[in-house]
Amino acid sequence: MRLIRTAELTEPTTSAYRLRRRADDGAITRLYPGVYLDGSPGTAADTLPEIEHVAKIAAVEPKLTRAVISGPSAAILHGLPITRKRLTGKVRVNRASGGPGSDWLEVRRAPLDPDEIASLYGIRVTSLDRTIRDLCSELPFDELLAIADAALHLGATLVPGPAGSRGVRVLARLREHASLRSESWLESMSRASMIEAGLPMPLEQIEVLDEHGDLCGRSDFGWPEFAALGEADGRSKYDELLAAGETAVDAVHAEKMRENRMRMLGWQFLRWGAESAGSAKRMSRLFARLTEPGASIPAPAGHYRLAAVRPYQPLDWSTLLGRPRQPDGPAVDPAG
Repeated sequence: MRLIRTAELTEPTTSAYRLRRRADDGAITRLYPGVYLDGSPGTAADTLPEIEHVAKIAAVEPKLTRAVISGPSAAILHGLPITRKRLTGKVRVNRASGGPGSDWLEVRRAPLDPDEIASLYGIRVTSLDRTIRDLCSELPFDELLAIADAALHLGATLVPGPAGSRGVRVLARLREHASLRSESWLESMSRASMIEAGLPMPLEQIEVLDEHGDLCGRSDFGWPEFAALGEADGRSKYDELLAAGETAVDAVHAEKMRENRMRMLGWQFLRWGAESAGSAKRMSRLFARLTEPGASIPAPAGHYRLAAVRPYQPLDWSTLLGRPRQPDGPAVDPAG
């Protein structure tokens, strides 16, 4: 995964022609005049939208004058879990003087205080808190909660701007509900739907132990008052559970065995996917199924405790951009 700039090639004219041919054939992606993304060994169609968007930021950034990367573009540069449908073909920038956009840029006009501008990978970008404040005026609550959960791990304060500024009420709501205990985008979306539906909020990351104190399993959510456990399942979850030499089938089987051990202690268990996680109505129906029997059954055997939360690892674009992010905290390279 690398950026190619024709101006940096030894034979710009000949090489530029070849690059255009490769782009026309779908082997590489044209990001900006004279700038391409080579996603070998795959093709341009295989490139993840997140990677392509960050590459576009790097492509247009040298041409920007007194502009700051903002909005969804700033969010992905910070490593926040912005949904792919928000990463349009254009890079969002904030320019105090405004100005026209282009085929490559979407320009917004808004004043920025000095402390609302940060530098990531040597690129001027809205600060973490300013980025979230900007997104409050355009994204739904469930997506915002997932972003806010992740942002807390990166040092966001979620403090609203001055009275009368955009997103004050939304940001106050995020600050009330954002959690450092959320471990995935799907868990955050699930909690957002629970909040919208007015459901009892669960404990997050709960471990279940038997009568002897032996660990039986771990669940995303727990409602001890209903003897109920809930799990938000995404496809990537089982990849994360894989041990050395283990297949996805092995991981699913092991997870089912852990679930059975918890059921034997008297816990109810329910799983849901992205479709239910994003719907307050579906979550209400699932919760009714989960809790109704729990009101009439005895408390489960053994006991429970809160588990340690896995460290959050923001996406790191150092390899793609050829520049360090900044010297603070762990990161994971999405390009592999």
